[in-house]
Amino acid sequence: MSTLFVDSIEPKTTGGVINAKGMVIQVVQNSGGGQASISGGSSWQSSHTDTQVSITPQSTSSKIFVTYNIWAFLSGSGKHLAWDLARSIGGSETQFGSSYTYGMGSIYTVGAEWQLMCHVEYLDSPNTTSTITYIPKFQNPNSGTLNAGNSGRLSTITAMEIGG
Repeated sequence: MSTLFVDSIEPKTTGGVINAKGMVIQVVQNSGGGQASISGGSSWQSSHTDTQVSITPQSTSSKIFVTYNIWAFLSGSGKHLAWDLARSIGGSETQFGSSYTYGMGSIYTVGAEWQLMCHVEYLDSPNTTSTITYIPKFQNPNSGTLNAGNSGRLSTITAMEIGG
């Protein structure tokens, strides 16, 4: 058995990037207290822009791990909020949980008001070196308006490129 010890590993060319399988290559985060009003109906709606994040992968074999925590407020009994995640590349959008009725998560109220953190973790294989924007999506199948995000609470979204 042999052991290899090194003080540093650098790319062969100046300014290059080492891209090893499973290694975190870059991390991008966006955060804020922006609020999106999610009106009643069946269509999915985008989150506030401060809870969207863009990343440009350095390799087509990279994976992108996306996680978000976004506050939501529901007022009134019998309200339903669902959340999901979408990827946009050059204006073409793909929603990951669209084949499920309530995306990647949901809540249904039975009391006067609910406040909660909507959370998603997703590992994407986009196969591109074009800029990708990850957009949290929300749906309110009931009447009235619900809020995703709040100026009094911090919401975050993070994208990590992982070498493939």
